Amino acid sequence: MINLKESFKESNYRDVGAHLWEHASATERKIIATVIVGIAALLPFMGFGLLDTPVSDYGAVLVYPVGMFVLMALGLNIVVGKSGLLDLGYVAFFAIGAYTMAILGTRTSLNTWEIMPIGIGLAMLAGLILGLPALRLRGDYLAIVTLGFGEIV
Repeated sequence: MINLKESFKESNYRDVGAHLWEHASATERKIIATVIVGIAALLPFMGFGLLDTPVSDYGAVLVYPVGMFVLMALGLNIVVGKSGLLDLGYVAFFAIGAYTMAILGTRTSLNTWEIMPIGIGLAMLAGLILGLPALRLRGDYLAIVTLGFGEIV
């Protein structure tokens, strides 16, 4: 069993968390991960304003687009920088998710956090539809196919 009293005597909580995770059994890790994922999945439906979309907070309105562009840059770094695949239609999948969220956000009463999994799912589905036929392509041919898909979207 994990000794929490001894672990929290240290001052660096990140190291404490890493220490607790390393010394936890596989069953304890599965339970902790399941509880965290469950709580995160239920947050949008709990009914309090913790996760409401900002309407008038100017700083928060600026943070969301910056966060999305950072995520896009990180993903593009993995695709182009690490694997060396030139994907010119990378932003098309982002656009599919964004259009889905915009349409559902304006025509339904769902909030952002309820719509987000749907947008992510449709973007993933579009990625599978394009990715499976283009799986064997490399170099210029992959760039042409992804550029064409980006132009279609």
